[in-house]
Amino acid sequence: MVIVEGKFTAWLEGSWKTYGEIIEVAPNEPHALRNDGPYEVSLVLVTTSRMANFFETVSASQDKADVSPDWLAHFVRTAAAYGFWNGSVEDQAAIGIELPGGKSGV
Repeated sequence: MVIVEGKFTAWLEGSWKTYGEIIEVAPNEPHALRNDGPYEVSLVLVTTSRMANFFETVSASQDKADVSPDWLAHFVRTAAAYGFWNGSVEDQAAIGIELPGGKSGV
């Protein structure tokens, strides 16, 4: 993925790092991405059409971003429907992610 504007923080290879240009995620590599800054991130993502459809289904612009328990449940259900793994509540807590409502992965 090429960051065009802004910065992403990513959990890769055992630690959080901030990326401002390129993030490379190997197939099936456990990872987490977040925009913890005040501005939207624009990026170009080179991936499969299936993964692009997933991102289109779960993405929202920053002004419409929603991290409510209902949206998180939608994200987890959608990821499961695509066969994608999400860490458990314990996995997420171990890397500093706390989700409202305690929603976990599958």
